[in-house]
Amino acid sequence: ASLNFLKYVSPFLIVISKIFKKRYVLRKFGGSMDITYKSASFLDENLYNFTFKNSDLIFAETLLVKQFLENQFTTRVEWFPNCRVKQDYQKKEFQKGFIFLSQVKKEKGVLEIIEVNKVSDIKIDIYGPIYDDSINLDAYYKGIVNPSEVVNKLKEYDVLVLPTYWYGEGYPGIILEAFSLGMPVISTNYRAIPEIIDDKKSGILISPKNTEELINAVNSFKLENYQSYSNNAFDKFQLFYDTKQVHKHILNILKNI
Repeated sequence: ASLNFLKYVSPFLIVISKIFKKRYVLRKFGGSMDITYKSASFLDENLYNFTFKNSDLIFAETLLVKQFLENQFTTRVEWFPNCRVKQDYQKKEFQKGFIFLSQVKKEKGVLEIIEVNKVSDIKIDIYGPIYDDSINLDAYYKGIVNPSEVVNKLKEYDVLVLPTYWYGEGYPGIILEAFSLGMPVISTNYRAIPEIIDDKKSGILISPKNTEELINAVNSFKLENYQSYSNNAFDKFQLFYDTKQVHKHILNILKNI
């Protein structure tokens, strides 16, 4: 469900469900429901309330949103994380290859990456659609990657860099894609990101908008420690974000409501 679906479509469907005595199960995609709810107008808040109070079950993408909904409503809430297809994990030697692959805009940390490219010997290649024309991209912008080629492009690199502070961030799919390949990630200690990345184990967490910490994080990856990071990233993926495992768990919940 999108936000507009929650407000304008969901109440209608709930009424239909009640009439026909059907269960109503809702999954709110993304990780900003708590922010949206707290800043909602009186009308929007009441529309959200109607949906959440009258659902038989709510799935939340992040544990942060799950806890918020549980504190706000008596409706049962379960965790339904973003997930990806498991890839063939192949160990490889660290080659100092760093990649950013996401929407190219300030809130994704692109300006900090550009600053790193200016002052560091290690460079971060930038891929993705440009959402902010005001950004003066450097020579390391490599263009847009077709969604079907994302995994293959990631395989060309060693570490994903996503220093995001975008307000709507849930579990970024690109982080899970990286983990599915045993690829560690540098990201931010922001919102639900620490739920995915175990700092100094499957990746490194830095403060948002902090170029110095980003430089230190990039330089902290060595030939000696890379394999440990890689193993931990893949293990974390297998435990929590493998599509087959996640969907099996969700179906079991649905069968028993």
